[in-house]
Amino acid sequence: VGAKEYGWSFIASDIDEPALDNARRILEHNGLADRIELRLQRQRDRIFKGVLKQNETIAFCVCNPPFHESLEHAGWSANAKWRRLGREQQGASLNYQGKPSELW
Repeated sequence: VGAKEYGWSFIASDIDEPALDNARRILEHNGLADRIELRLQRQRDRIFKGVLKQNETIAFCVCNPPFHESLEHAGWSANAKWRRLGREQQGASLNYQGKPSELW
């Protein structure tokens, strides 16, 4: 919305290259590739270091991980997602690899 309606520019980062490839296709399809720059975060334990360039500043940060009330709910949610997509379970790990305190 910010890029399309207001012309704001964004930096989007992820630790997963296929996720960034998918985001790139979506941005190109919607004519937003020039407004949203995609960057790979190679340091899984960092948020900004390695993503922001030296002396680069940002106005605000938005984070959108899935939050779950319990580890059991997180597993149920992941399995339900794969069922809705018509795929077999993709393993026990969650998409979001945050710290336990961030999951519930």
